[in-house]
This record gives sequence, structure tokens and C-alpha cells, in this order.
Amino acid sequence: AGTGDRGQGTGDRGTVAAGRSGPGGLVGWGASREGPHAIPAQATGSPYLAVVPHGELNEGAPVMPPDRWAALLAWAREERDRVIVVASPLSRRADGLTLARLVDGTILVLTPGQTTATAAARAQDAIRQAGGSILGVVLADR
Repeated sequence: AGTGDRGQGTGDRGTVAAGRSGPGGLVGWGASREGPHAIPAQATGSPYLAVVPHGELNEGAPVMPPDRWAALLAWAREERDRVIVVASPLSRRADGLTLARLVDGTILVLTPGQTTATAAARAQDAIRQAGGSILGVVLADR
């Protein structure tokens, strides 16, 4: 997961979040080669939050190529003050490492009783080697 905060204080343009499910979503947009105007942002009922679902995923396949992640984040940063990306676990797909170098910081989420100390250390090393910065760690019980 990562965030990009424009830190503009006044005139809050809200947050765009890329996350869980929806037809087409980022997977469809990433494969289409269409421009940012076609990013499937969905309204949430709040004028300050839009969600871009990831769409249907093939196990192990990246959500989209690195250049498309860069285009999405550039668009989101122009549209909103904050960008939050919920990425798949590093053990399941490589998008998290691609995103680590494109966002301002990464919050590593670990599951107590499931994530080993070795796996956590490997994830931290992988994020840093990919050019990412770790802002913190969250323990989250699913």
C-alpha cells in the first residue's frame, strides 16, 4: 500500500483510492492503452472520495504494467490531494514492488500468526531494493 499526499491544506480535492473489486477496473484499463480520461473511477457518495477497483485478476499476473501504474498515479495526483493504493501481498504479485518506487511511501501490512519474521524482513528488503520507502508497519488480523 502506498500514499501520495500533495499537502495542499486548503481546498481539499479529496482522495482517490485504488483497491479491491469491480468489473474491468484497473486490469481492463491497463490492458486497453486508453488515456487517463478512461480510468474507471467510481463515485462513493462522498465528494471527497473516488475508488478505482482493480477488476478481475488472474492469479500471479500483475494488475498492469509499470508504465500504466505511473500513468494512473500521475492522473490521480493531478485530480486529488491524496492517493491511497491498496496493493496485493508481495507474495502473490509483483505490483507492490512496482508501486513501492512510484509512491511517496509504503505501509507494510503484516498478519499476526501468519507472517513470519523472515517473510517480514524479506518484504522490507524487497521494498527498499525496489526503491521504495517504508513509512510504517501495521498488524492487521484478517
